[in-house]
Amino acid sequence: MKVKAKIITSLSVMIVVVSCILALTMAFSASMIRRRGEAMLTDLNNYIEANVKQRVLELAENIGHYVVTMETEIDHTMLNAAKLLREADGLSGGTLTLSDLERLREETGMSDLYLGNSNGVFTLSTEPGAAGVSLFDIWEGYRMLVTGESDYLPSSMKIKVETGEIFKFTAIPRLDGRGILESALNANAIELQLQEFVNAENGIKSLNLFDSTLLALTENAVSGQTAVFTKGTTLGPESPEVAELFQDPSNVQLTLNGNEARLYYPVMNSGENGGIRYVLFLDLDTTDYFTTYRLIEAPVQSLVGESVRLNILSLAAVFTALLLFTVFTVFLVNRLLRPLGFFNALLFSFAAGDFSPEPPGELLHKRDEMGEMSQSFRNTSDKMKNLVMVIRNQGFSLKNVGEELAAHMGQTAAAINQIAANIRNMRGQTEKQAAGVMEMGDSVEKIIAEIRELDQHITIQSDHVAKSSEAIEEMLKNIHAAVETLTQNTESVMALAGSAETGRSDLQKVSADIKEIARESEGLLEINSVMENIASQTNLLSMNAAIEAAHAGEAGKGFAVVAGEIRKLAESSSAQSKTTAEMLKKIKASIDSITRSAGVVLERFETIEQEIKTVSAQEQNIHSIMEKQEAGSRQVLETINGLNSITGQVKRGSALMAERSQKVLRENAHLSGITGEITNGMNEMAAGAEHINAAVTAVNELTGENKSSINTLSGEIAKFKVG
Repeated sequence: MKVKAKIITSLSVMIVVVSCILALTMAFSASMIRRRGEAMLTDLNNYIEANVKQRVLELAENIGHYVVTMETEIDHTMLNAAKLLREADGLSGGTLTLSDLERLREETGMSDLYLGNSNGVFTLSTEPGAAGVSLFDIWEGYRMLVTGESDYLPSSMKIKVETGEIFKFTAIPRLDGRGILESALNANAIELQLQEFVNAENGIKSLNLFDSTLLALTENAVSGQTAVFTKGTTLGPESPEVAELFQDPSNVQLTLNGNEARLYYPVMNSGENGGIRYVLFLDLDTTDYFTTYRLIEAPVQSLVGESVRLNILSLAAVFTALLLFTVFTVFLVNRLLRPLGFFNALLFSFAAGDFSPEPPGELLHKRDEMGEMSQSFRNTSDKMKNLVMVIRNQGFSLKNVGEELAAHMGQTAAAINQIAANIRNMRGQTEKQAAGVMEMGDSVEKIIAEIRELDQHITIQSDHVAKSSEAIEEMLKNIHAAVETLTQNTESVMALAGSAETGRSDLQKVSADIKEIARESEGLLEINSVMENIASQTNLLSMNAAIEAAHAGEAGKGFAVVAGEIRKLAESSSAQSKTTAEMLKKIKASIDSITRSAGVVLERFETIEQEIKTVSAQEQNIHSIMEKQEAGSRQVLETINGLNSITGQVKRGSALMAERSQKVLRENAHLSGITGEITNGMNEMAAGAEHINAAVTAVNELTGENKSSINTLSGEIAKFKVG
């Protein structure tokens, strides 16, 4: 086959093979890009979905913690009101009236107050119609207050059937085991505060709280929508999630369906042994939670499609370039190979030993490579002529040179062996260097991957820091509101302390007046005793007068009448004196009883003052602690803001490290290429040294044949035609 045909056939085969390889490579690359894009979107969706679940659970935890905290504060307030009612009940000796109960209800801010006997029956209540109701019929557990098994029973939230309002109740025992007293407070404020969470743009569409009886205690919904569960209704078997959660609080149920989410979350009691108190239900719209995924999904899909289109365009461009290259190569081969026919004829002449022919003149005058080749052929012919002449002349000297060459070839072989050993050693070092370069490249790639992962963690940390900052700002507002409430409570406690001090002072004055009356009553008893003695003496005198009148006969009849009247008057005075003495004794006994009761009341007033002082001190401590908490929270907020700034700096530093690591990776790739070239060069040098060694050995062997060959060469040279 001609060289021209071989070149064209080889080019055609090469174009077909390269085109197939490129097509397969492009198809594989497009498939990989598409799979990578889909995998990246799937991973992103899974990550964002996990993040959404975490945010929803944190939201539910915050709501539950808020409900428990607020309910604890309400329980504390109701307990204080119940204790105040118990003190008033004790001071009155169990004789509180409805007006007294109404006054205490207004002072404590309670919705209703109740007094019950040892049978649990309400005997006095500010709630109309509550008198006669038995607490034991509502719940047998209230008996523990009478038996002494418990001294405080707060209730969970209850719905008042008559009004549908949320109420809480706190019951404690009366003094001396006389029964039970209870305070009630409207807790609709909890439902109103839950509405604030719904209105806070957290995505909450509907919110409910359920108690252990599966009763819906609250009903909150975003404006324009209806809550999933209606307040006051009890769940049936068709909604088992709440009942299952009360049985197993760890069985939190969160379902995501597109942009909708529903969560059943346990609200736990505070403390180490706290059980489940309520179940919180949230119905959420998670559209805003998936905003990041929506923003990234379209660009990634567009990027994948654009990459596939670019692959197709690249394949078409490469195929077109190969086709044009083939056409140009065929044209160039035809043009360049035409003069080879002349050179082929010259070579046939040279092969026959005839160096007399010369290239055509038209080729010699060309100024391209063919002209240069023609000139080179002519120069070669001239030189071959000269060479043949020189060979003839130098043939005889070659014998001497061959003998000398044989003498030095032994030394050359030893030197070549040493060079080959050195080259093998250098090749080993070069291979070690190449391995080190490859390991360094792998390490740099791992560093880049870790930097990218660090950049992702920094981004996540930045989001969490921002969320923490928002949560702490909200906590600061709540702490500030609590501080203001404590300030108002402190003022109320101080006013109550002043009222108690005034009451004690007035009671001391009354007690002093009663003691003075007691002393005066003792004087009246002495006067009455004197009057009784006078009546007795008068009675004796009247009797003597009557005896003397009888002795006087008719003359003493008038005097006898007067003596009789005096005796009647003395008897009447004696009877009135006895009656007065009995009345004075009863009055004195009552005054003594009142004096003792006043002493007891004074002691109770002192106890109330001590309790008020204790409450005031506790309010001051709480106020101080809340102020410190507020200051500490502000410091935490400032620290988080600083952390957010540092996170931004770390993120920028991470990007700079990634960029510089890419530069290191490129330089390492360049170094790896250079190392590969050095290794190839050393391999070629080693192979060359081995060839040289073999050649030297062969030269040693051929040196012996050199003489006969030179003789043969001289004979052959004589056959050449040089002119």
